[in-house]
Amino acid sequence: MLVGLLAIAANILTLVNPGFFSHDEWQKYDHLREKGVADFVAEYGQLRVGPDFGFPVRPIGFLQQGLSASFMADQPFVAHAIDVLMHVVCALLLLAALSRTPLRGRWANLIAVVFAISPLATFSTGWVGASFDRWYVLFGLVTAIGVIGATYGRLSLSNILLIVGGTAGATLTKETSVMLPVAVLLVQLALLLKGGARLDLRRGMTILALVSLPIVAYLLFRMPALIASFSGHAGAYDPGQGDLLGNVRLYFAQPFMIDAVELISAGSLPKWQWMMALGMHAAMVVVLGWRRGILAALLYLAGYFLFLLPVMPVPIVGAHYLYASGVAFSIGLVAAFFPDCRSWFGRALATLALVCYLVVACYHAYTIQRNLQVAGICQVVLLSDIDAQIEAARKQGQTSLWVVPEFGAPGYIAVRSTFARWPYEAQYGMQVGIGESEAAPTDGARLLVMKPDCRIVPK
Repeated sequence: MLVGLLAIAANILTLVNPGFFSHDEWQKYDHLREKGVADFVAEYGQLRVGPDFGFPVRPIGFLQQGLSASFMADQPFVAHAIDVLMHVVCALLLLAALSRTPLRGRWANLIAVVFAISPLATFSTGWVGASFDRWYVLFGLVTAIGVIGATYGRLSLSNILLIVGGTAGATLTKETSVMLPVAVLLVQLALLLKGGARLDLRRGMTILALVSLPIVAYLLFRMPALIASFSGHAGAYDPGQGDLLGNVRLYFAQPFMIDAVELISAGSLPKWQWMMALGMHAAMVVVLGWRRGILAALLYLAGYFLFLLPVMPVPIVGAHYLYASGVAFSIGLVAAFFPDCRSWFGRALATLALVCYLVVACYHAYTIQRNLQVAGICQVVLLSDIDAQIEAARKQGQTSLWVVPEFGAPGYIAVRSTFARWPYEAQYGMQVGIGESEAAPTDGARLLVMKPDCRIVPK
């Protein structure tokens, strides 16, 4: 109950956000509104190869996003509550998995609490369009429960169903789940070397084979798309176009980079924030290695970056990719600073360090949520005004609007709220454009101005 309540409390600003992050979720709303539920299910619920591996084949997540989208216009609280509920379930599954290991009890409780309030989870939880990251972690934790049970106990039917079912579910929610066999190897290694498990080679290989079966089937099905991605046809997700070392530094710094929200603009943050974020995380890893052994520190780094590997070399960066890293981060932070020292001074120092780290992390989570909430409030205002201006333009026989953001106006929110949405495209009777006045069309478009308070008024 405590873990669930803290996960809800840590995302309270997400729950009361009246708007949404981007066009991704609004496009699902538009689809439902234009073509209905049956067409949405037929479009997004099917399995397809796709032109490249970056093409999303995620029927479970898409169907859930369709459900969430049905509440977006009239009951945004419900749409956000579905996201927060998914995060609560992930935190409870992590607690259930840890309770099957020697970390049960106070360790497991504290780790689950850290995961529940972690800034690595905040952005994904606050963005309806990023539910895929929560879904594959949710199913991955189901797999982990089965793996841990089979490692300490026996390969029972229930554990087999958890392993295979969890992995199959993960493959239907996000392509990153192909890393699950490696994750299982890391879990087995941690249980053997740090958890006192006695796993014979035959059973260990059987567990790995069970995890690999759904992954292999999925990769074979999407092999043409995978080949296309590595032959120069990967589009925005071309693995040869990213800044690998820069992305490593960015993702490593994110937990403690207090003003970083989406990560795409993190390069513009002051150097002191970069130094603080990198320094805090590096110090955490050093303390973890000092207190729990070098192997523990290496296992932590492997777990933190494992599910980032598929996106590490691509040019697109996103804070939502770190949701899975939050599992390793929570375990690593607690292992580094859990106050189990022999001396009272050591316990006091560890407690103080843990509290300081959590304060910074919680402030970062608040920063992310507050930014998303401000953007959501702005979106509600501007979409209401744009819709009113569309009606006025239609009455005057105009077929296009051009919105010019004033200095200080968050024009990017206008772009995200209208991009590639059918109500704002020419083929549906009204073209809406955002940009400088010099770029406005010359065919008698209705010129509008976006104010810093997000109001849209005639120019």
